[in-house]
Amino acid sequence: MDKESKKRKIEKIKIRGLVRQSGWIFLIWGIVVAIKGLLDAFLLNPPSEFISLDEWLRYAGFEIIYGIACLGVGILLFKFSRRVKEYVVRDKEE
Repeated sequence: MDKESKKRKIEKIKIRGLVRQSGWIFLIWGIVVAIKGLLDAFLLNPPSEFISLDEWLRYAGFEIIYGIACLGVGILLFKFSRRVKEYVVRDKEE
């Protein structure tokens, strides 16, 4: 049995890093979308004559809310990552 445990391969899988990486992705995407929504709402005009200003502002509002939601998810992932183990050790599958 001792020989089997020495031959057994183990691997470490980082979990906290994945959660934090997802948090960064949501934060960056949320910032980009929220800024784009603010620009659409206050500075940029509709790209076409067929889109009314009300529709354009509704879309810009959606972008702002979506960006804020992504920011919230990113912050929650960072707070959740404190509770997650750094890595998990398991037997390596071959």
